[in-house]
Amino acid sequence: MTGSNNGFLREWVGKVEEQLDLLRDIDLGYPQGRNEIIFRDRPFDAEQFCDQVGLSHDSQVCAFYGLCDGLVWSDVHVGYFLHSSDRVIKALSDGEPTAISGPLATQILVVGSDGGGGRFAVRRDGSNEVLYLPVGAVHDAVFQGERTPVRVVSPDFFSFLERLRQDLVAFVGDDADWQFISR
Repeated sequence: MTGSNNGFLREWVGKVEEQLDLLRDIDLGYPQGRNEIIFRDRPFDAEQFCDQVGLSHDSQVCAFYGLCDGLVWSDVHVGYFLHSSDRVIKALSDGEPTAISGPLATQILVVGSDGGGGRFAVRRDGSNEVLYLPVGAVHDAVFQGERTPVRVVSPDFFSFLERLRQDLVAFVGDDADWQFISR
């Protein structure tokens, strides 16, 4: 993980932790679920992870997983989840889409989901672009993009993390005019 990646991620984590502390103080009218960044409790080989999922070692996704092991924000909007590194690897052989057909045809890596059944995926072409796959058909690990349009939600993974943080800020601040990633 390069120094600039490390700096961005540590700053992002600090800002998110502040918002999660504020969230814990809000009465949502129901018991809150898990709302946290998952930190590693054991050594992690980010380069091996990158090799297993088909991303370059300098990928922003790999930098994220080098520091964190996903996140669970079950109460933010419809819920946001960035899967653990183990789950990301396992999903490659368990039927999660690894490609998209249609207008945005590409090889992908599913890294998370929302509470409504949509998925967050990164292109595996080195661009770090993040896509949102709404609920839709998957055949032979290919998301049927010609039937269900896929959206680009961010030009790179760090911008996606920042957008998630902005959604968290809007949720905590009860911003009724905010347009969340999952509409």
